[in-house]
Amino acid sequence: MALLTPQGLKKVFQCQKPEGREHLRRLLHWEQFDELRDARRSILLDILYESIIFAVGKGFPWVEVAKVVKFAEELLRETKVKDAALKIPLQDPGFVSFGCTLRIGIAGSY
Repeated sequence: MALLTPQGLKKVFQCQKPEGREHLRRLLHWEQFDELRDARRSILLDILYESIIFAVGKGFPWVEVAKVVKFAEELLRETKVKDAALKIPLQDPGFVSFGCTLRIGIAGSY
């Protein structure tokens, strides 16, 4: 993860969400990506952005806000799990029964 400075985090916090997320993406040295096609990266950016908003809202000093973001990123990296498919039938009275595939992670199955 890139070094996040208190000044950079302040700017992320002071912007509206779309601009704040974009500034955070640049601070992290991530290249631009398609939000719809790369949902995983989009969700990760949302989580890191919301970590900043949460920490500032709780009154953390800016140096500690950077630590919260780093902690969130490390936690997500450590809990990354391998995808597995699980078939779940969807049944609703009045509709034709059909199935869908739900992708879940199985911890420890690397």
